[in-house]
Amino acid sequence: VTSGKDQSRYWAKRNECYRYVSNQEFVESFKSYQMGQNLYGDLKKSEVSTESQPAVLPSKSFKVKKWDLFKASLSRELLFVRRNSVAHAFKAVQIVLLAIIVTSTFSRGKDPPPIDQELIRLLGAIYAGVVVLMFNGMVELTMLLLRLPVFYKQRDLQSYPAWTFLVPAILLHVPITLFESALWLLVTYFPIGFARSAN
Repeated sequence: VTSGKDQSRYWAKRNECYRYVSNQEFVESFKSYQMGQNLYGDLKKSEVSTESQPAVLPSKSFKVKKWDLFKASLSRELLFVRRNSVAHAFKAVQIVLLAIIVTSTFSRGKDPPPIDQELIRLLGAIYAGVVVLMFNGMVELTMLLLRLPVFYKQRDLQSYPAWTFLVPAILLHVPITLFESALWLLVTYFPIGFARSAN
């Protein structure tokens, strides 16, 4: 106990009057004591051994190779995708159903309307597509946000670097998003009339 207030409470020598013992006196007393000398000698020996063996002290944050970290994170992310496969299948079916509804709402008629009405119809279909795909992506964002506490804990404990969370998520979820967009495009592109030559 090195503070003056607390030292008086823990004064063990009842036959002597209390006096403040400074930090320097603590250090000198410990060095002169047998246990302090033994500890100092052990530290000197370990100092020599670390110089002769550079593998004793860590030279980088993560001892695992980056490729092994990537493979472990990719397999974990693949497991999450497999667990959420029902949600991904539901999202795909939902996109197809909404695409059919939007197609029936914004389909072109037999007679070509005036150009301003045609543009309003096409812009409405594009807006509906953007809204549907954006809200469909919110499900993916929610699943990602639920895993953030684990990510922060692993990052703070230096179990994994931050890129091991991001790169596998990009590699696995971007193709899923592109597949969902392709589903939307296949169902809506020609019936709505985005391709003018497809008459």
